[in-house]
Amino acid sequence: MNAGLSNLATLKAWLLAPAMQAATDYDQQILAIGRGIRGRFEQHCNRKLLRLAGEVEYFPADRTKHVVARYPIETITKIEVQQTLADSWAELENSGLLVNQLNSAGLLYFYGQQGWQRGMMRVTYTGGYFIEELEPTDEHFPTAAPTGSTAMPDELLLAWQLQCEHAWTQRDKLGLALAEHPRAHRGVLPALSALELLPDVQALLRSYIRYQMA
Repeated sequence: MNAGLSNLATLKAWLLAPAMQAATDYDQQILAIGRGIRGRFEQHCNRKLLRLAGEVEYFPADRTKHVVARYPIETITKIEVQQTLADSWAELENSGLLVNQLNSAGLLYFYGQQGWQRGMMRVTYTGGYFIEELEPTDEHFPTAAPTGSTAMPDELLLAWQLQCEHAWTQRDKLGLALAEHPRAHRGVLPALSALELLPDVQALLRSYIRYQMA
């Protein structure tokens, strides 16, 4: 099960004492915190972290470069252009279109402009970090990493675990009251959006921030 940047078992092992890890009492609350912290990280880093096949992005057609939101890039499936709403999307030939690309940084360089500033380009691609979403008790665990995929970096996983731990210990101060009110996880996302990132976490995230190029 996707708990944010790992499966639920990994996050529970970080947050709970060994004697409590088999219990399911707080699973929904822990999932809400894990996924909420991932969203907070993505907001802070201005990018999407998890691997997704068939991601689609749009950007102005007059750009000669673009940084995708979900990287490292594995494959570029299709690049299209639409000059006006009256036009259909036209697929562009990859040969000669991409002058260069830096997959680790999500950077695409195009051979000149493919349209005017009010036209649109659309790129379909696979990118992001692969995580194990199956639990140890699930069939087919562990999952074989897709060919060409990049595993979640250890320092990014550590940053997420540290911030989740902080949110878990501060849950009542945040107004979540998870222990007393099991359904309070519904309010986790708004509360976590205002939660300050720990200094050590910010330091670990610094090299993962996406700076979009105009």
